Amino acid sequence: MNYYVVETDKHKLIQKTAGVKARQDVETIFKWNNLKKIEIPCLIEGRENKTRLGKIKAHYDVYKLWNNALKKIKKNDWIYIQFPLLEHTMLFSLLIKKLEKRGIHTSIIIHDVEAIRFTLRNDVPLSRKIRMRFEEISSFKNCSKIVVHNEKMKSFMHEKWKIHKDKMDILEIFDYLVENYNEELLEKRNLSRKGPVIIAGALSKHKAGYIYNLPENCNFNLYGINFEREKASSNANFVGAFNPEELIYNLEGSFGLVWDGDSSATCTGVYGDYLKINNPHKTSMYLAAGIPVIIWEEAALANFIKKNHCGITIKSIDEIRNIIDNMCDEEYETLKTNACKIGGELRRGYFLKSAMKQSI
Repeated sequence: MNYYVVETDKHKLIQKTAGVKARQDVETIFKWNNLKKIEIPCLIEGRENKTRLGKIKAHYDVYKLWNNALKKIKKNDWIYIQFPLLEHTMLFSLLIKKLEKRGIHTSIIIHDVEAIRFTLRNDVPLSRKIRMRFEEISSFKNCSKIVVHNEKMKSFMHEKWKIHKDKMDILEIFDYLVENYNEELLEKRNLSRKGPVIIAGALSKHKAGYIYNLPENCNFNLYGINFEREKASSNANFVGAFNPEELIYNLEGSFGLVWDGDSSATCTGVYGDYLKINNPHKTSMYLAAGIPVIIWEEAALANFIKKNHCGITIKSIDEIRNIIDNMCDEEYETLKTNACKIGGELRRGYFLKSAMKQSI
């Protein structure tokens, strides 16, 4: 029997963002593949306000909750777990080890790896690094299989943490399911080579500082939350915020931009370094909407975009205007056609289905 875990978010530990969308899509694909659901409630609220002893007890309480919920699983069964957990516990690696000792195969689907970002930073407290080693890295070492984002993430985890390559299966790109998909609504949008460049996601200066340093020779349409209009230039047009299911029908412009960091000259800092390893979910959203992508040439997903000819890669946002001006309409239409083709695969859950076939 094959199972998957759903953490029921009673206390709304995560908000309605792309992160939630990605998790929900994975759950839906599990259902399509006839996996049996195991629900584990998130019971603990306000852990950050507890005493040191209370925090330690919280880790044990979460472990106990998982341990009890998974008792019915039998030898040779498979269980899929989305990572990171909504409600973390330093004892997660112990849980995985116990399941494996019982002959149960555990497969971890990675959304985000905090330990990778911490590896790229010098300002992380030792206590946090120790927690990451127990909670994340040890879990990866103890499980049967890991679905990693791409080849770059696979190499990083093998070289830095000595995780065996045969244990890791590559997703390639996140799927992006669209309930009640409407082709006619997509066709009504205004997409053209000469349209504004699209930027979607978290728009605050803290999260996406480059938005407030955009070149003036190109227009941009912005979609998302926490846009600080007074700090942005006049060529940054804020369109609005939409839920993930509505967003693809409201994106208008030419290309979807995948970028991170404070600078428009290159992707900088921890966010830029992380882009070299992870798969930003917004890439999938653009492609699911049939929009070709502009991505930093050093991003982990740049190879996927080039291989499938569904966008272009750049060193700097400053290059965009010149590249688009020198592109003919036929070339843009080819990129758009290929984006639509990949988008159809994303909407069908093709990539996770393929990764799952490798593990069982």
